[in-house]
Amino acid sequence: MYKNNDKGVALVISLVIISVFLILTSVYLSGVVTEKKGADTEEFVLQALTLSEAGASHGTSELRERIRTDLKGNISGIRQASAIAAYVTGNNSLGFLRDYAYASGQGQFSVAGSKATLTLAPLNLNAAVQGNYTATITVEPNGVPTNPSGEVFLFPYKYTIESQGRVTKAVPNVTKTTRLLQGTFSLTCRRDTFAKFALFTAHHKTPSGTTVWFTANTNFTGPVHTNDRFSFANNPSAHITEEVTQHQNTARYYNNGSTKLLDSDHNGTIDVPIFDHGFERGYDIINLESSITQTDLKNEALGGQQESGTNGIYVPNDGTHVTGGIYIRGNQGQHSDDSTITMEAGANGQVYTITQGATTKIITVNYATGETTVQTVGGGTSTYQGIPDGVDDEGVIIYANDDIKSLSGTIQRDSTVTVSAEKDIVITDNITYQDYNPDPLNADGYTNLLGILSWGGDVRIDDDAPNNINIHGVVMAPNGIFTVDDYNQGAPKGTATLLGGAITDFYGPFGTFSGENPTSGYGRNFVYDSRMLHGSAPPYFPYLANFISFDDGGLDNKLIWQDKGA
Repeated sequence: MYKNNDKGVALVISLVIISVFLILTSVYLSGVVTEKKGADTEEFVLQALTLSEAGASHGTSELRERIRTDLKGNISGIRQASAIAAYVTGNNSLGFLRDYAYASGQGQFSVAGSKATLTLAPLNLNAAVQGNYTATITVEPNGVPTNPSGEVFLFPYKYTIESQGRVTKAVPNVTKTTRLLQGTFSLTCRRDTFAKFALFTAHHKTPSGTTVWFTANTNFTGPVHTNDRFSFANNPSAHITEEVTQHQNTARYYNNGSTKLLDSDHNGTIDVPIFDHGFERGYDIINLESSITQTDLKNEALGGQQESGTNGIYVPNDGTHVTGGIYIRGNQGQHSDDSTITMEAGANGQVYTITQGATTKIITVNYATGETTVQTVGGGTSTYQGIPDGVDDEGVIIYANDDIKSLSGTIQRDSTVTVSAEKDIVITDNITYQDYNPDPLNADGYTNLLGILSWGGDVRIDDDAPNNINIHGVVMAPNGIFTVDDYNQGAPKGTATLLGGAITDFYGPFGTFSGENPTSGYGRNFVYDSRMLHGSAPPYFPYLANFISFDDGGLDNKLIWQDKGA
């Protein structure tokens, strides 16, 4: 009887132990499930946050694309300033954004009240991620649009980007929202200028019809265009870092002396130019005529006054204030009285020492005091309020009705100036900016700027100019060439380095070569001044027919983001 009771007790104890084990197992498994669920939730939250951040990045990239590519491309088709001016006079910055900041087939910004919004569909995501995002760009005016000068229009904006990431694998779905704190940018629209080209030619040959070859000594770090065709020799040949365009469908290749025309960017392994951003052939002709004329610049220099009948150097004024620029009058065709101009960065500003005939004047432009001092060597000195920046105050304008037989010197850090002549301009020595970066060569971040413009003649580098000459500025000869005197005589003179661009009717030779070796003159090293693609141009520099747009760089600023939760 006791044995049976012992068996019953043992059974009860076993059942208790099993029950406890099952309970402990259940608790353990429940904990495991809970931990797994918690881990999954944490993973879903992180995925949702990552998707949200991806949407914010998409929104940032899309806004830059809309402004810097789409709007810029649409603006380039505008020919009349009134089309843009209407948005300024109507205080309609958002309408301007809606009407131009989109590409064909894309949705436009939606304008309601004081906001323009654009909601983006998510990009294709990895199939392993079960989720998506939505991103919304919101743009508002940051003040009223303005027309600060001439055909220049300014649109200020502020913007935010909000994105929500959603993981659909989770039930219920897990969402996280990211909001980029407000950023700002300003958009400028103005008529495009020829200054944007590192090289532009209407005819890519010498005036006599001689072919000018691009060789390994030819380098351009900016946009290059001809309304004709380019000619390339040797491997390697020219190196051009930006877009290259020509009107003709075929380029000319040296082909070891047996020239050939090819619709190609190289000639086998014989002639191989280097194009960092491609070579487009069959491009539309760009008209070299400008909306800024020779008469316009002459009037800016004269300040609305009648031209004197006496030769000399004039700074038009009303007795107290400068009213124009600097005007040089000489006897056209009589080279004995051609003018010389030497530029110097002086202690009190930009100094121009100008000689015409028997007269020399030292003109000091003091930007700190806003005054111009005119000293006649051997005569008196006068000081005027203001600077010789023409009627429209774009920058210093020097205009000669004749040849300028010598131009050289330094452009002071605060100076923007265009030296213009009706006939030839001869560069006799280095012309450099006071402020620039020597290696790699550029003037980014600085304001000194020079334009050299010969309306009816050539811009020439003198045969007595130094070896390895440096010229900082944008050179233009719409009816002539940029060339080197006696380029085919004497020993090689190294490299002519241009920080800027050259816009000419025909292509001017700089030197000669035999095979791959220079035999005379200079090799070219044309370094593009990238400021020209971001709105800079020498004062009163000739314009193209179309408009261009550019932002102030605010779109590149890194914005702070907020995690706004679900």
